[in-house]
Amino acid sequence: MSLDLNSCGLTAADEKETDLEELDVSWNDFVSGTLHLFIEQMQQVHKLKVLRLSSCGLTSEDVQTLGDALEMIPELEELSLSWNSKVGGKLPQVLRTFQKGSKIQTLELVDCALTSQDGEFVGHLLPKLHSLEVFDLSINRNIGSSLDIIAQGLKSTVGLKVLKLHSCGLSPKSVRLLEGQHIHLTPLLLCSPPSPLTFPLPHNMNLRTGVGTCLVDGAFASLDVLRTLDLSCNKDLGGGFEDAPAQLALLKHLEVLDLHQCSLTADDVASLMKQSQTAVIKKEEAMAPTFCTTSILGPFLSLT
Repeated sequence: MSLDLNSCGLTAADEKETDLEELDVSWNDFVSGTLHLFIEQMQQVHKLKVLRLSSCGLTSEDVQTLGDALEMIPELEELSLSWNSKVGGKLPQVLRTFQKGSKIQTLELVDCALTSQDGEFVGHLLPKLHSLEVFDLSINRNIGSSLDIIAQGLKSTVGLKVLKLHSCGLSPKSVRLLEGQHIHLTPLLLCSPPSPLTFPLPHNMNLRTGVGTCLVDGAFASLDVLRTLDLSCNKDLGGGFEDAPAQLALLKHLEVLDLHQCSLTADDVASLMKQSQTAVIKKEEAMAPTFCTTSILGPFLSLT
């Protein structure tokens, strides 16, 4: 049984829950400051598998009590806390129960104002998330100094299928791509326009040059079942793919590589296309955000 109350404009009086497996109360302001009322009901939802609290205006008190709630729902497989800035700096408190092991398969922490300490915690936590398949760490600007630790953790997430680092300020040295190996990219999203749910922001996390490189070099060899890699809206990536080594070639099951709004150069695109001759690229994907040229991609797609 599932209960979807996303954007329903509920009030605190509507909060009584039953024995559920899925609860989505995203984009409801009533949750702000009232999460303790949910905790009182957690004994009734101990079989909950999906909990979505995106953009609920969680307060510091809510975040502190959320950790207690998660201890009461050991069957949880999906948790979304995206667009709750108060999570930043308190992630170890929220996810402390996961340190004992977890069945979590999807973890979404988009735009949570995570700190470098939160990033370090994530890196140490990842090896304990043996079931993790989808991990979204997009739009967190202050975790650059902890990316090396996150990369070490990613080595243990052998079942990871979707990794999203959208709008993370990656530099040209952050990614090493597609050299001399066969990799099936279907579709290859080099220049697609942002999805309505992507929320690209103009100000990105500032990573030191080369910090992101360890993420690619250290982790990709272990992520051999990865299907989706989102590096979009990292506007400093342009020029970083011209002489890239074979790291992405290790991702033999990769189906979607999203590089929209990365300021790719013509040489970048030529290098990518050289390594993806079998890629099927949708013609409707717009090229303008990455400044690509028809002279390079003419045989594969058209500008829209």
